[in-house]
Amino acid sequence: MSHQVLLVGNDTPYYQNMRKELTNSGFYIAYQTKAQQALKAINGSKPDIVIATQLFQDNTDLFYLSEQMAKHHVPVIFIADTDDKYTFNLAMRSGVNAYFVKKRHDMLDIIRQIQLLVQKQNNPKMINLQTPEQGRCQIGLTGLTTYLQDIKNLGYNDISRKVIPFENIIWISNDKKHLKQDNYIWFEDDNGKIYYLKKSLSSIYQRIPAFFARVNDSYIVNLLPDYLDGRINGNNIVVNGQRFNITRTYKAEFEKRFNQLYG
Repeated sequence: MSHQVLLVGNDTPYYQNMRKELTNSGFYIAYQTKAQQALKAINGSKPDIVIATQLFQDNTDLFYLSEQMAKHHVPVIFIADTDDKYTFNLAMRSGVNAYFVKKRHDMLDIIRQIQLLVQKQNNPKMINLQTPEQGRCQIGLTGLTTYLQDIKNLGYNDISRKVIPFENIIWISNDKKHLKQDNYIWFEDDNGKIYYLKKSLSSIYQRIPAFFARVNDSYIVNLLPDYLDGRINGNNIVVNGQRFNITRTYKAEFEKRFNQLYG
């Protein structure tokens, strides 16, 4: 069955190429230049997915379009002209389901994301693995088994890097209790193994799914039912037997992610 894709925006040359690529991949394509026109169009034929570009008359159009499409259970993919924090935060606040930067993706990324979102729509129990920064589906992290400067000392049969699916990661942290070198963070899997990344918590937070939430300056925790024990008095949460205080800096974003998962 061909999925119906509705393109919304006035970036006509960009959409002409997209329409050709999507049609060749077996999708049925419709096109509207304005959000209001798109909303009228779905009354006649409900699309499986909406793709919107940044070229709206004003920012409220994106909020309104996403809100109304959510009521009709139609996912929205947003394609930004530039990679800046304002545009990304706008997309996050409007509740779009996927985010791409125009100059940093190819049509295969779009096609795969459409397929993933439609599949999730047909199976609500599926977990959204969309990573906001990259605008593509990433399924895990590659952790170092030791520090980079020590890898050269490992033997030919020793694993220096291991791929861990997101669902198996309990938390990600910069807590010094597991660190002997600066500029590293670590994460723990469900077998109690520790792995290292030479990154910051802030940068990694943009690359992980929405079932993770940052609770303080030192920890990002997994909120899936396998690890979430419960909440205490609103400002405290217990994950895998460990209690965390949700600090004021991260409270609003934590509540947003928690409510998306559990209502």
